[in-house]
Amino acid sequence: MNKKKLLIISNWLAPYRVPLYEKLIDTFETKFIWLHIGNKNEILKMSKKIYNNSFFASNYIATPLWFKLSSW
Repeated sequence: MNKKKLLIISNWLAPYRVPLYEKLIDTFETKFIWLHIGNKNEILKMSKKIYNNSFFASNYIATPLWFKLSSW
């Protein structure tokens, strides 16, 4: 049976969320989009499992809903 897919879009990784996100990776096919590109090394230090399932914003695309998405 295929795992359900989960996409999490966030600005940064709070340390207290690491156990939750790692559990989600084990349970679902989980991917992360990080909107703050300065977080790469911080995320790698906190969790290699999360880092390996992450995409990092490099070029922002403004949306009509006042948040930014990235193109990669």
